[in-house]
Amino acid sequence: PGKVVRQVTEEEVEAMKQNAIRYQNNWKKYLKSVF
Repeated sequence: PGKVVRQVTEEEVEAMKQNAIRYQNNWKKYLKSVF
């Protein structure tokens, strides 16, 4: 369990989304190169 410390900003939300997209793209790229 956790508690809310602060609200995230729109910029932080967008950065998290972009990071997730980058992670997925890297995962796909490295999966192809390893196997």
